Amino acid sequence: MERFRWDLGAELPGDRDLARHGDSGAGTSIALLVCGGIAAYRCPDLIRALRREGAEIQVYATDEALRFVSREVLEWCSLRPVIDHLDGRAQHIEDGRSTDLYLLIPATYSTINKFALGVADNAVTATLASALGRMQDGRCAIQVMPTMHGSMVNDILRSSLARLTDLGVGIITPRPGAGKANIAATDALVSGAARALAGLGGRPDLRGRRVLVTGGSTPVAVDAVRQLTNRFGGATAIAIATAFYRAGAQVELLLSGTKLAAPGWIPTTRVADFDAYRAACLASSVDVAIFCAAVADYRPVSVDGGKIPSGQKALTLQLEPTEKVVDLWRAANPEATVVSFKLEAGLSDDALIAVGSERLGAGSDLVVANHAVVGVSESLYLITGNAVTSTSRTELGGALVAWLAAQGADPSDGA
Repeated sequence: MERFRWDLGAELPGDRDLARHGDSGAGTSIALLVCGGIAAYRCPDLIRALRREGAEIQVYATDEALRFVSREVLEWCSLRPVIDHLDGRAQHIEDGRSTDLYLLIPATYSTINKFALGVADNAVTATLASALGRMQDGRCAIQVMPTMHGSMVNDILRSSLARLTDLGVGIITPRPGAGKANIAATDALVSGAARALAGLGGRPDLRGRRVLVTGGSTPVAVDAVRQLTNRFGGATAIAIATAFYRAGAQVELLLSGTKLAAPGWIPTTRVADFDAYRAACLASSVDVAIFCAAVADYRPVSVDGGKIPSGQKALTLQLEPTEKVVDLWRAANPEATVVSFKLEAGLSDDALIAVGSERLGAGSDLVVANHAVVGVSESLYLITGNAVTSTSRTELGGALVAWLAAQGADPSDGA
């Protein structure tokens, strides 16, 4: 029978194994502390998303939490027994020795206030008390995701959150809606977890670095309704910005000429054309600028204020070069680190690298050179003053993060 023959993909080694989406959690141990709020039903998806990034997950749960999400589901997703009470094994101490990050998700009104006051009366709050001591010794990080009805976001809660913040605990901003503090989107929680891990266990640490990432096309007008543009939409820039955010950097994402969705947790400016792109770039003063946008090289000498009549047998447009925005920005920010992109077609690898190398020095500290192949950028090369390394499109963000982290703490330190 040919009906119902679905392509279900390649079978994984085990029923609970997951295909990896990244490595932002590779080699890390995360404790997920679940409280008794309705948002607990979201935890299985979060567990699996963190595991897809390579993290190992240990779930701690209050008795109330297990009313909203079952023990069996949490254990199936995490591959480990749920800890809902402490015994002679002193799990809050012994398991904590290898824990890198504690996530209190969802964090209820009661548990947040207990945590702030030092109350340790169940498996979750006792584990948090131990985690706080380890965090203050620089051995782990803690994040809290408040979820509750808006009427419970009162001055008592705010006082507790302020106290926890002063102690160094990270507070995740809730997703607003329907008068409630809702749990953030899973991808936002995963990126936030990666960001909290920055610097721990030798991981790249870009905290304190201000980074601008540009992406998309920069259309130029032909008349009041037509534009000249290219096919690039900004996906690479979004991936790079995400990688830098996860490494702890303060990221600005500038997207031009695209409606591609950007992560809501990364500050994003959208512009429509070359002129707006140029103005937005020059208005930004950061430590590191990554110019990934496919910037227009030419523009019409004159722009028709109306609409050029259609139906003509031929149409000739006189074009002139646009200004090199990366050069203008570098001139205005001579101490900053600049990463630029060079896309070419029909060149050999050696010729591509040679063209990209011409930008080094006064123009760029690192150049990403790649071929245009059927509309997709492949065979990427990272070119610095003393090395050429290859990387893939999916690994580009991590490669740039690693390169910048290796430059040291001085924002003006180039290649």
